[in-house]
Amino acid sequence: MRPLPQHDRREGRAIEMRDLAAVGFPEMPLFGIYHNLRALRGLDPHRHDAIEICFLDTGQQTYRVGGRAYVLHPGDLYVTLPDEEHDSGGQPQERGLLRWLHVRPPPPGRGFLGLTPAQSRPLADGLLRLGARRCFPGTPRVRQAFLTAEQRLAAAAAPLGRQALGNALIEVMLAVLEAAALPPPTGRPASLNPALHLIEDNLNRQLRVPELARAAGLSTSAFKARFRREIGLPPADYVNRRRIALAQHQLRDSRRSVTAIALALGFTSSQYFATQFRRYTGQSPARFRAGARAGS
Repeated sequence: MRPLPQHDRREGRAIEMRDLAAVGFPEMPLFGIYHNLRALRGLDPHRHDAIEICFLDTGQQTYRVGGRAYVLHPGDLYVTLPDEEHDSGGQPQERGLLRWLHVRPPPPGRGFLGLTPAQSRPLADGLLRLGARRCFPGTPRVRQAFLTAEQRLAAAAAPLGRQALGNALIEVMLAVLEAAALPPPTGRPASLNPALHLIEDNLNRQLRVPELARAAGLSTSAFKARFRREIGLPPADYVNRRRIALAQHQLRDSRRSVTAIALALGFTSSQYFATQFRRYTGQSPARFRAGARAGS
């Protein structure tokens, strides 16, 4: 796999990109995650030789393709097709968290991701039709699919890890196609963006739900109901998943001890951290680290 530096505070960004061809998926040339810590210079016009599917988790972003600008809000999807020139429309890259995936649909008669040609064709055709919607709301299923793919990618070297990753990537595409088929929403609920930003900025400590509710300007009960409805997970579960995802990166990319990582992320003990890590990944931190290093 080809990781880029996870954190560059001088640039105001935490970023990671993975070359999925290195783990056996040449049809998925790139899986990327960025967390802009502040507004950065806008994107220059550029093209890709693949479909690009972006999912904005937090923040607000402006992208432009075909002379039209699209404003993404938290939970929105944005798609460009192969060789379409696109940029950020003269706007900065705003503070926020975004995940993206590049997909090269197979030519007729070829399968991909372990699917037969007959199974692959409707999936590929559906992805190529996404340009008709371009920008549309995602769903809790989309968010969860991207989170799962991120976790499966980090564990791709584990036994059956490649198969699990392939299934997770298929789930991302199916979830995106399902979201694209939904009718446009008639209204947008109040944003949970302040609470989501608070989570991303404080993954080194255990956030309490009342604190997140205050950030969103809601009562605790209203916040929990809205969060579960919009995000698809209870707040505490979402926070734990984000902390474990960060722990996976640190276990793979640093030499810090498991205990040091656990304490730095706000877990009360390495034993509690190991319990939570196993709950979300199915492996102990030590086994995950050994597998990740063996496959790097």
